[in-house]
Amino acid sequence: MNRILLSDAGYLGAVWRFDVTMFQKVLFLFVLMLNPVITGASTIYSTLIQDASDLTSVLVTIDVNTGVVTELGSMGVNIQSLAYDSTYDVLYGAGVNPLNVSENFQLYTIDRHTGAVTLVGDMGWQFATAMTYNHQLDTLFAQVGGFFNYLTTVDRQSGVVTQIDAGVLGISTSSIEYIPGTEQLAFVSVAGQYGYYNTIDGSFDISGTGGLSGVGALAYDSSIDQLLGLSNSGLYTIDITNGIATQLTDISTGFYGSMAIIPVPIPGALLFLLSAVGVFAPGIRARSNI
Repeated sequence: MNRILLSDAGYLGAVWRFDVTMFQKVLFLFVLMLNPVITGASTIYSTLIQDASDLTSVLVTIDVNTGVVTELGSMGVNIQSLAYDSTYDVLYGAGVNPLNVSENFQLYTIDRHTGAVTLVGDMGWQFATAMTYNHQLDTLFAQVGGFFNYLTTVDRQSGVVTQIDAGVLGISTSSIEYIPGTEQLAFVSVAGQYGYYNTIDGSFDISGTGGLSGVGALAYDSSIDQLLGLSNSGLYTIDITNGIATQLTDISTGFYGSMAIIPVPIPGALLFLLSAVGVFAPGIRARSNI
């Protein structure tokens, strides 16, 4: 082990033995304190419509282990897609006035503690039922349209969308989700078709057609490195290459229109405190009067 001997005549003539490997550990922990981006478990958010006579959404969380659905608050609007901007820690929603669903969709920011929404702006389309954020490109994407679907980018300051493809005939997309480490967006259609969009030109490939139909939302969970799918009665892991779904848990029946998964950060300072004894105790030793 590499060591540096430091003498301090002013401290009872002691000689301190300082391990270089210990110094590296201390430096690492110091970085954690400044940049607490290490994540643990994740929180799954969704929107729920409880009554067909009232299309107002309720923001909820879903426990991945038990399927327990916890209501956080009414959103006041009908939110049909969620996306989490991990760069700026913002939860976005695309939705419409529940009293007039023929109006254009609006982009909102969402208070994930209460469900309260704040209007960003008009998206310019009557349908924007799928949305996701690509942190590598720092870009918010949305699937808009109706019979013709268009992949677009979304201006997070105004809500205005910009088309990046010429339209997809015959594919009605329920959800899109960015897969980390790729330039592709996974999608699922209403008919249970799974595949990928290319974010550069909007082209797409269908990779699976025999999967579970009825999945209305996709979201990637970095804590377990899995793509999850949400239906009106269950939570699943999804193999996007073939569309095969494996159920994780049942959930209370309802209309769940979207899903976003937000990692829970572990503060660097907490990691430092938990690790201090293990790092410092064996790393520094003193010998007197040598």
